[in-house]
Amino acid sequence: MKKIVFFDSRYNLVYGAKKSMIKLAQNLDKNKYTSIMLTTSKGDFSNYSQEAGLDCDIIEASNSLKTFDRKILNYNFFKKILLIKDLLKYNFKIGVWLKNKKIDLMYVNNARSFFYVFIACFILRVPIVAYKRCTTPKNIKGVYDLMEKILLYFIDKYFCIAEGVRRDISKNLRQKHGEKIKVLYTGYDFDNFIYSNSENENKLYEKLNITQEDIVIGLVGTVNPRKGHHVAIEALSIIKEKLKQKTKLMFVGGGHDNEYFDELNNLAQKHGVERNLIWTGYVENVADYYDLMDILILPSYSEGLPRTIIEGLANGIPVVASDVGGINEILVSKEYGKVVKKGSSEELAAGIIETVKNNEIDIENNKKDIRSKFVMEKFSLEKYVNKFQREIGELF
Repeated sequence: MKKIVFFDSRYNLVYGAKKSMIKLAQNLDKNKYTSIMLTTSKGDFSNYSQEAGLDCDIIEASNSLKTFDRKILNYNFFKKILLIKDLLKYNFKIGVWLKNKKIDLMYVNNARSFFYVFIACFILRVPIVAYKRCTTPKNIKGVYDLMEKILLYFIDKYFCIAEGVRRDISKNLRQKHGEKIKVLYTGYDFDNFIYSNSENENKLYEKLNITQEDIVIGLVGTVNPRKGHHVAIEALSIIKEKLKQKTKLMFVGGGHDNEYFDELNNLAQKHGVERNLIWTGYVENVADYYDLMDILILPSYSEGLPRTIIEGLANGIPVVASDVGGINEILVSKEYGKVVKKGSSEELAAGIIETVKNNEIDIENNKKDIRSKFVMEKFSLEKYVNKFQREIGELF
């Protein structure tokens, strides 16, 4: 029996990346593998893991190691030296824990988490695998390339969530470490988010002040600039002028960037669409909200293999999304949706209008079933788990 630890340094918030890792850990062959979750402090991640029936250990990290959202990039030289010191201390604690637990494989959920554990794993000869889930924004590309250079030197396998994400790795690194880099599509348990509950749906229509005649455009994800909520608001102002039907833009998800929230509210007021906006905040069960949507959009500036697009298609919803990451590996046909230029509110608006005018949102349209069947076959949980187990089997 091999022991695998699944580590994510970010202990708070549980969105797509963590949910996918937890689902993988849950579904490994229990005759061959024992899964243990690990993080840096008690919080949403440990709670969610335990609710999923998984053991979750906590190795407490310093406050500097629990600072997220790229704030450490703005640290002065002295603070960065202290950060390195804290990383070394944390690696020592990881080493003691690995030895006591007799761990056979370390899985890290992102490149940042790798630096919390790699020294300990190297000394103790514990193999490491990591998952690259997203393309890198241009403003931090140089830093991230350096991180990946170090990561690929020490790591045993580097899984990329899509081919578009694999290409985001620098050409030199792909050529030098190609044998370590593998594309591994995330798989989904579609039963968790594909259902219709008319009672919940009716309650939400009333709660959110939506009518059956409204066209509801949904954007699911953390509210931050990378997801392009501002692009969606600008597109809404164009759509409002060109479509006869009343249109609502629903943001499903929360966030901590108060400055960006203020920016979005000001932008909506500037364009006169504040009454067409719906803010749900963080929701436990996104499935209820897919029932309300006619169109799903994702105007992101960087992505991996967006969970929300796969969930939306599984529910039969047409999608309009930016051409970034692995999105064009999902929207491979116009029956599933339309890919538009990132950052372009004009193209996003045109894509939404075209989708409406082509009756793609018609609930009687058999394309709903075509969309659902496509993602269920291509992104099945079984394929995801089986390929992962084949790949890590080579390391033992």
